[in-house]
Amino acid sequence: MRFFTADTHFNHYLLAMIRGFDTVEDHDECLINIWNSYVKKGDEVYHLGDFCFGTHKAVRSIRAKLHGKIHLILGNHDRTNRLHNMSETFTTIHDLWEIKIGNKPVVLCHYAMRVWSKSHYNSWQLYGHSHGSIIPIGKQYDVGLDNNRFTLLTEQDIINVMDKRENNLNYIHNYIGAGL
Repeated sequence: MRFFTADTHFNHYLLAMIRGFDTVEDHDECLINIWNSYVKKGDEVYHLGDFCFGTHKAVRSIRAKLHGKIHLILGNHDRTNRLHNMSETFTTIHDLWEIKIGNKPVVLCHYAMRVWSKSHYNSWQLYGHSHGSIIPIGKQYDVGLDNNRFTLLTEQDIINVMDKRENNLNYIHNYIGAGL
């Protein structure tokens, strides 16, 4: 199975307090338990940034407790991961990545975009960073934990969300129908 999430912010004291935890250890233990209740050993997780604060040792320690293969899309709080090679810790590391769900092109980025690759063909964009604080435009969605009641999303969850979303603003069909 493939899962999608963002903004776990492991080892992040301030966010642990904002989320209502007494300690960062309680926060991390809770998120690890949630993660592992969804993800099995052979599953893949697309993590769209802000994985973990701290040193390489802290990142590796958290990673060792999580099931699945993790494809990390770097976020603004992933400086440790960006500055040093951590290819042994994650299956892949990208700034932005394009995949497919079914036959639909999907752009994965930590940040929400106004337009993205193939958005004019109604492709999808998944992001994090905003913790549910911005309204998606067209076929995009915030897969972050805070926007999804601390759950990881499956491909089917993403399909169900996108089926209800409006077309992208630059969807070429909109222009053809308007006689442009």
